[in-house]
Amino acid sequence: MATISRFSAVAKVGKLEISGFLGWIAWLFIHLLYLVGFSSKMSTLLSWAQAFFSAGRNEMAATEQQVFARIAIERLRDHENGIGTGTGTGTDAAAEKNTDSVPADRKAAG
Repeated sequence: MATISRFSAVAKVGKLEISGFLGWIAWLFIHLLYLVGFSSKMSTLLSWAQAFFSAGRNEMAATEQQVFARIAIERLRDHENGIGTGTGTGTDAAAEKNTDSVPADRKAAG
């Protein structure tokens, strides 16, 4: 199963092949069928409805805040596991290289 656009998808189940609008409806139904719990199904339906009726695709965009959060989580995890103790390897070292965004002439003497 694969979606092609908002109203089009392809699905092959056994010898049955569905495409177009009916394939899209089948894709929606099958994905909802495999979700566990009523609240998961309802939240997914609401998310799909919002994406369908709006022009934006917010769930597909990675924001700068998400990138910083991911780096912070990796640093915390490395710290808890004893990794990144100044050896110059791992996520901690890569993150340190990217944190020096302040030009040298604007840094405070320290």
